[in-house]
This record gives sequence, C-alpha cells and structure tokens, in this order.
Amino acid sequence: MWPTSISLIVLEAFVAAFGLFFNSYILVILFWQKRFHNVHNLLLLHLAIVDSLFCLNILFGNTSLGLTIGDHFDHIDDYLSANHSQTLYLLVLQAQGFIWTLLPIIFIWTLFGLTWDKYIAISSPFCYSSLINSKKALIFIVTTWSFAIIICVSPSLGECLYIYSIHRSTSSISCDISASSKKEFTLFFIIIYFLFSFIIPLTAIIVCNFRILLIAQDHRTRITSSLIEIIQRSQLDLPLNKDYLNCKKSWNAFLPISQLIGSLILFALPYYLIFFIESLNFAFQLPSFIISMSTLCLCFIPTTNAYIYGVQSKTLRNTLKSLIMRYLYKQNVSYEIDRRLSIRSHSSLVNLNRFPRRYTYPILASISQPKLNTDLTGSHYDKFYRC
Repeated sequence: MWPTSISLIVLEAFVAAFGLFFNSYILVILFWQKRFHNVHNLLLLHLAIVDSLFCLNILFGNTSLGLTIGDHFDHIDDYLSANHSQTLYLLVLQAQGFIWTLLPIIFIWTLFGLTWDKYIAISSPFCYSSLINSKKALIFIVTTWSFAIIICVSPSLGECLYIYSIHRSTSSISCDISASSKKEFTLFFIIIYFLFSFIIPLTAIIVCNFRILLIAQDHRTRITSSLIEIIQRSQLDLPLNKDYLNCKKSWNAFLPISQLIGSLILFALPYYLIFFIESLNFAFQLPSFIISMSTLCLCFIPTTNAYIYGVQSKTLRNTLKSLIMRYLYKQNVSYEIDRRLSIRSHSSLVNLNRFPRRYTYPILASISQPKLNTDLTGSHYDKFYRC
C-alpha cells in the first residue's frame, strides 16, 4: 500500500530540506543584522533554530532509522530480536522519539509567543516596553523548554513508550490506556499532553488573532468616518465612494492570519488527533495511509513557519537588501582605497626613478642670513620716490 516506508522517508526528507533552506534564510539575515535585543527578532531566531533542528532530525534521524530498519517489519521488536546490539538501538530510538516529541511543542508555543508580541504591540502600543521586553521573552523561552522537557520525560516512567512505527518511519510517543496498570495516570498524561502540546497554544493564537482583527476593523472604521466627516465639513464636491472605504481590502489583513492558523490546523491537528485516538484505544482501527499522511503533514510545519515569517516578511526582505547594499558599498570603498593607494605608490616610485633625491646640507643657525636694507636715505630714497 502506498506510501511505503521508503516513499514516506523520501517525501519527509524532501520537505525537511525545503524547511531547512527557508529557515537558513531567516538565520542568515538575523545573524548578519545582529539585533537580538528586539523581542520579535529574538522569538523569530528561536523559532528558526527549533525548526532547523526539527528538519535536521528528519533528515538524519528518520532517514537513517528508516533505511536501517527497512520496510519488512511491523514492529521494532522483530528487528531487535534479530540483532545483537539491542541496547544501542533502544537508546537511539528513545533519543529520536524524545526529540521528535519535544521540538513540535517548542515551535508551536514559539508561534504563540510571536502572536502575543504582535497583539500587545497593536492593542497597547504605549505600554509595550513595560509589558514585553527581552528579559521576559527569555523567561518565556526557558519556561517553554522546561515544561516541554518535563512532559517528554514522563514516558520514561513506564506508562507510555517511544516506539518506532513503520507507518510513521520514526520513533514517536505511544500510550495504550487499556494495557496500562495505572489507567488514571495514563489518561491524565494523555489529556495533559494533548492540551499542552496543541490545544492550548492553538486556542490562544486564534483568540489573539481574532482580537487583532477586531482592533484593526475598529481603527479602520474610525478613520473612515473621520475622513467622511472632514470631506462633508469642507463642503467640497468630492465623490464619496463608500464601497471603496468599506471595501474588501480587509482580506489583505486576514490572509496572513488565516495562513498561520490554517497551517497549524491542517498540518498539526491530524497528528495530535490520531495520537489521542490511538491512545484511548477506540474500537475502530485507523488506516496506515492516514497515519503516514499525518506524520508527513507534521513535517510541513517548519516550512510553512519559515515561509510565513521569512519569505513573506517585507521587513526581512528590506533588511536583506540593505545589508547586501551595505556590504557591496564597503567592498567598493575598500577597492577604491586600494586602487588609489596603489596608483599613489606607483607614481611615487616613478618620480623617484626619474628625479633622484638630492642630498643637501641642513641649514645651520650659524650661517649668516642676508639682511634687508632699511636705509631709505640718499640714492635709495630717490629711487623709492622716483616716478
């Protein structure tokens, strides 16, 4: 049945390569600019680093494990039983599953941080510096990593495991509430993981973006009414096109918001929803094709994040253009300086060869200097007044 394990590995690697390329574009601009005191740049740098690590995990972790294990076993135990290095493979699977589970939580919460920063800048622009700064952004990043690590370490307690799945071509978290000895604890962990990993940050992102749209619409309505009032008071015969003033340009603001929220719902929701269904062990069995496609969709998130916040960002494009122009200007200036110095040195050598240096004695103070004749009498007086 398509996609097979090899086909899924190739598709995941192809998507991860694009995501790594786009995130490298963001990293090059931010490290070249060297302005990390800005909260937006700090969170964007963190998002690009986490997305790049996730892409590298796909390129090296998923690819190496998939090609090593192959497409012949439905479970990893069959492969480990035929191998002598079981401990090493188990450690590799645990580490790869831990990274695969940890990084999506981090970049989803980082997206919430970027959305919250934008919301505060729009809703409270005069209190922005007191509400959000670089120190609070660093505290947010450290707190997110701490809670995500605690959640991802919890499967080591034995209730949930990191298991390699052929349909996902990776090692991921797996919980089975029916086979667990502590069903209440396993159910609590499944709910906390599902809520903290996806539902809470997605809800917060939707609410913040909805509030931003309401604020933008309110400001636009006020500006439109003010313009209409000014035109009416001026008593000018200007055509008022109210359809233009209340036009469909609000979709231009709705488009990037729908891209961000739509990408999370389209690419991340199926993966977490399938985990929730499999963990609760419902009666029906999901097809392997759906499981494979949900994993492939999760690999698209770093690419979409880099596209929305990097490729589509006019600020980053203008910053890259100014940095390139500054670099070319410095190169031209240094080239012109070197050229002029070389011409000067060459002309000085030519002059030295053409006119050899004359060695003269220094002027001594004892040498008598010619004195000016200040005597204006006699013949000198007559010469001075002679017409």
